[in-house]
Amino acid sequence: MTARTAGGNIHSDFDGDLNKHHTSLVASINGGGPELVLSTAGIDIHDVSTVVVGDRGSDVAKAIEQKRIVAYAASINDTTVLTAFGITMRDLTPPWLKFNPANTFTVLKSRVDELRPGLEKFLRVWSMATRSAKLDAERVSNWCRAAVPGEWTNPDAGQALMDAAIGLNYPVTEAFGDLQRDVWTGLQPLYRKLGLIDAEIDPASFLDNSLIAAANDFTDAEIRAAFARKPFGRS
Repeated sequence: MTARTAGGNIHSDFDGDLNKHHTSLVASINGGGPELVLSTAGIDIHDVSTVVVGDRGSDVAKAIEQKRIVAYAASINDTTVLTAFGITMRDLTPPWLKFNPANTFTVLKSRVDELRPGLEKFLRVWSMATRSAKLDAERVSNWCRAAVPGEWTNPDAGQALMDAAIGLNYPVTEAFGDLQRDVWTGLQPLYRKLGLIDAEIDPASFLDNSLIAAANDFTDAEIRAAFARKPFGRS
């Protein structure tokens, strides 16, 4: 059985051919991910049964150990948690398919100007917080451990989840929030083929780079000053 939660990448601890076995896929909250991955192997989503397993790590780990789940479609958060239960999985998602828009910020075009001052401050602080995890990961991990101790009951699992979150949120572009129009364009034919979208859309019609400069308007020195609780002239 193949299971999935809200994510899209498919992982498995099974060495056989998924197409030759009874496979079940969980109905995804976001939708689309497993359909895309299976299509690259010539498997139609309708050829497999589906089941929802949720995101409780211990329950999913038990199902995998008992071979009730052969493959698991989930986000990096879900698969990282499984490592705390001794589950080792291989990623079945083709590398090229991982160039997929994620962690996007969406605002109604009609309200961008109205909300711009607050959006600029929010995105700058978000970028600074993300950058801070690269500058002093241990300090940030300690803060997170104090803020959400329940996530750190197993210290190794907590740190693994923290490391995964840093990697997931840190930009693959030079600037925080930089736009990748070619990624949005390149995936649309496959999305349309699978019926995930009705028509291809010009990315220029919905991508907006007017907030990127503000999101990157900070220095590492300002972040280190914040670490030391020193003012650095911002309001």
